[in-house]
Amino acid sequence: MLIDKRKEQIKYLMTQPQWKAVEQVMEELCQRIKQDSVIRSSQWDTLVALFKQEGEVSGIRKLLQELYLNLQ
Repeated sequence: MLIDKRKEQIKYLMTQPQWKAVEQVMEELCQRIKQDSVIRSSQWDTLVALFKQEGEVSGIRKLLQELYLNLQ
């Protein structure tokens, strides 16, 4: 099955020593995103920027979580 093959490939990648570098890049990206100011010219634009920022970080973390779930 294709899904089983994909899981095997993901498991292989995540058990390699280089995987830590990928995790570090993802975490650094989340930190850089959160450091960006969300203050905009209006309350509405600020709120939109904040939601976008949170969504980006959440998406990255969800991807990592999904990869770990595939490992199980």
